[in-house]
Amino acid sequence: AGLTGRASTAVSGAGITSYLDTVASNTSTAGGAGLTGYLDALPATSAPVSGAGLTGYLDTMGGGAPVKVAAPAPVAAAPVAPAAPAPVAAVAPVAATAPSAGDYLSTLNTGAAQTSGAGLTGYLDTVASNTATTGGAGLTGYLDALQTTATATSGAGLTGYLDALATNSEIAGPAGGSSLTSFLETVYSQIMSLPEDGSRKVAGNTVTFAKAEGSYAMSFVKK
Repeated sequence: AGLTGRASTAVSGAGITSYLDTVASNTSTAGGAGLTGYLDALPATSAPVSGAGLTGYLDTMGGGAPVKVAAPAPVAAAPVAPAAPAPVAAVAPVAATAPSAGDYLSTLNTGAAQTSGAGLTGYLDTVASNTATTGGAGLTGYLDALQTTATATSGAGLTGYLDALATNSEIAGPAGGSSLTSFLETVYSQIMSLPEDGSRKVAGNTVTFAKAEGSYAMSFVKK
């Protein structure tokens, strides 16, 4: 069996238009001279400008009128008699000498006499080799400026920590006080509470206590 194709229907219409389709095909030309250029603004036949024109540096030289110089008068030449040729002496042969011209190196070490004198002096030549030392103590240093034997100043001097502590008289006052008495009563009560080891001796109202242990020693008396 054969295949039967379907007939396509043609699309009618102008279709999609392009840029050229929108451009008019018979545009009218614009009249007029159009835009003018630089050469169009110049005159076609310009008349030449007459006059001396601009002057230069050479035109300002010799502002005065030219001076006429008279021609020298002709001088007649006197006849000169020809002189007889002088006799020429025989030339002796010349020994070969050094060339009259040479380069810089050829002029060195030619055996010329040496110049005498010390020549130019430099910096080290002007320094004295054995300058004499100046007398005196010389410059002093920091240790030299210190006093070797300072004199002691009189007075109480600076106070230390122990000097600031109050003494017994300051604690008890001039006529005694309760603070020192209470301290001694506390020591007495502690001594009486100690066990009997021979350090405490009681005789009536008098109590004597003396004890040493290690590097410490204590002595107490109550009357």
